[in-house]
Amino acid sequence: MKTRILQTALFLIICTFMTLCNFRVSAAEHEGLSGTQSIGLTEEEKNKQIYSPIEGENDGSGVEMDEEENDTDQGSFSTTASVVTPTVTLNSIANQSVGATVTVTGRSSTPCYRMSAKCVHNGVTKWLGDVYSSTYSKSFTVTESGSYSVTLYARSYPESDSRSGSGSKTVSFTVYKPVLPSITLSSISTTTAGNSVTVKATATSPCYRMAAKYVINGETHWIGETYGTSFSKSFTPIGAGTYTITVYARSYAESDPRTGSSEKSTSFVVNPAVKTVKVFQDLSYRDQYAGKPTYINTVMGNINSPFQKKWGIKFSPSFYNVTGMPLESCKKGYYVMCENGACGSQCKNTDSSSNHDKNFDRNYHFAVRTYGYSGFDTMLTVVSATMCHESSEKKHSTNCLGMTTHYDSAMVKLTPSREIGNVRVIQHEISHQYGCSHCSNSHCIMNGGFDANPNYNLSTIWCNSCASAFDRNTL
Repeated sequence: MKTRILQTALFLIICTFMTLCNFRVSAAEHEGLSGTQSIGLTEEEKNKQIYSPIEGENDGSGVEMDEEENDTDQGSFSTTASVVTPTVTLNSIANQSVGATVTVTGRSSTPCYRMSAKCVHNGVTKWLGDVYSSTYSKSFTVTESGSYSVTLYARSYPESDSRSGSGSKTVSFTVYKPVLPSITLSSISTTTAGNSVTVKATATSPCYRMAAKYVINGETHWIGETYGTSFSKSFTPIGAGTYTITVYARSYAESDPRTGSSEKSTSFVVNPAVKTVKVFQDLSYRDQYAGKPTYINTVMGNINSPFQKKWGIKFSPSFYNVTGMPLESCKKGYYVMCENGACGSQCKNTDSSSNHDKNFDRNYHFAVRTYGYSGFDTMLTVVSATMCHESSEKKHSTNCLGMTTHYDSAMVKLTPSREIGNVRVIQHEISHQYGCSHCSNSHCIMNGGFDANPNYNLSTIWCNSCASAFDRNTL
């Protein structure tokens, strides 16, 4: 009987326990265990939530969780640092020509430990170098045509740092082989200074622009330029000598990477325009240079060089002996310094018989009036007497060296002790004939102080001002 009662009691306890379990399962399904929603969870997750042991309860395995272990599990977290990836900015690179220098420039956000760059062309990689900075600038030369790509890299921290990350940026550009036009340049025949010449040339297409220059005696002068495949420009060569013409052709504008230029040269000779000079040698000159009968020939040859180089003028002298000049009548003789009034007359710049016999004006006008130079371009009278002159202040001046009162005639005094000065004085007086006036520039032939300069054969004996006044068409 007792056994029956115990069995019945045990059965009721089991039924009660099962009823309570079913109630808890039903409540968890509708409201969620401990207020936790199960929406969106899988059945397995739901079961895990539903049947996981409540805090402080046995986990169902009959083993109670260790409090210290439980605390450790609940407080665990990850200590792995985040990787920092830099942002790279790489400036674009314009298309280039072969041989150009290309500069790669860019920057990175910070932190930036190191930057480096590479260039790839035709499958070949070339590293350009590293910088330990957030800004990058390196240059290299492109030696072949084709497509190029440049990649710039940046690393935030050294590789050993767990935060280290890298970023990159790539740009591309094209390198062109320059297009070189072919030039055909017409030859130029020998001519005379002062005659116009025309430079003609053509170029193959494409041709953006053509230009030409000439070089004479080391000086360069640009003739002009045209846009297109043909060139035709004229200029007038002034100085005598060999002229070198160079024509240039450019395929594209300078900003175009395809641009290239070609050149072609030719030379021609410009002969000087010959000016004939009738040279009169008076008795005082012939007496002074009796031992040097060809001296005047040498002097006339020496005056030519700067006139030929600068103006394309060559003086061709013909020599004549003359007598009867007023200076031959001077009581003081040829080479004695003239004293005003000592000869019994006053010095006046006229050809009057009462004037000093060695007055420059009187003798000059006498030679022009008496001998003339018909059939010649100009006339030059050379004397060696010590001549006088009345200055603009009405004062008597002595030892005058030259005079030009007409643009087609001159008179000069030649002295053995002034070898260079004799050349200078003739150059000075002839320059007067071409329109040059006296000059205050001590480095100019039109200044008397320049007579001692030994470089009488240079084309720069005229200053810029006097060169501008020089009119080569006067004679």
